[in-house]
Amino acid sequence: MKIALMKKGKPILSHRPASGDHAFTRLELLAVLACLVFLALVQLPSLGKSREGSHEAVCMNNMRQLGVALLMYTEVNHDFVPEEGNIANTIFNAANSDAWYNLGVQGYFPSMASLYLSNNIPLPGTGSIYSCPSASPPLFSPSFGTNFFMYGMNNWICVNKSSRAAGLTQTILSTIPKPRDTVFLTEVDDTAMALPAISGATPPYAPSRHLGNGFFTMTDGHVRSARTNEYQHAAGSATVEWSTLQTMYWWPTPTTPQ
Repeated sequence: MKIALMKKGKPILSHRPASGDHAFTRLELLAVLACLVFLALVQLPSLGKSREGSHEAVCMNNMRQLGVALLMYTEVNHDFVPEEGNIANTIFNAANSDAWYNLGVQGYFPSMASLYLSNNIPLPGTGSIYSCPSASPPLFSPSFGTNFFMYGMNNWICVNKSSRAAGLTQTILSTIPKPRDTVFLTEVDDTAMALPAISGATPPYAPSRHLGNGFFTMTDGHVRSARTNEYQHAAGSATVEWSTLQTMYWWPTPTTPQ
């Protein structure tokens, strides 16, 4: 559109397009799209970190609350730690009626058995106290016969029932020499379902699913984030583990039996 302008009383013609008359060229559109794609790629890592940050907060809070429940259990049970559970049996088996996830949390949270019975099976996205949102979904269908865990007790903090039947004593919480550095609860990687109820873990089987870190509830109640080199070490027995200064301990004392 031509626009008449005045210069010294004489009209002149301008070929400047009026607003709305200019169409983007294909090259300009491609340039805009390229900028938008670049901005999106720049933002993706920060969005991923933000999402994982919220997942970490939920997971740490779950582990803290479970830790409080288990500490309260020990307080009313002569300072004995809860039962770790028999991983070769399901959560409904009589051998697991006193396990930490059934009896240990009683009065604070629903037992795992009650959640399965009410069809509220804990999964990564269900928001249960037993659910870590960063956990991978199971590669099997959790059911009454195959149970799925994302958290578990330290398998070495609890003295086996067979050992106690032979005269040994269950671990007493107040006798643990390094409560701030001794693992009480750990995360569990149970995606492949190798056993009916993997309700605990030892160093090689504790996952680091939070940007390379694993979360742990210690026996003093605080929750710790740790790298694999801090918690995965040779610890086949209490004597072996305590012979070297450790950042974290799985055996509660230097003389704890299996």
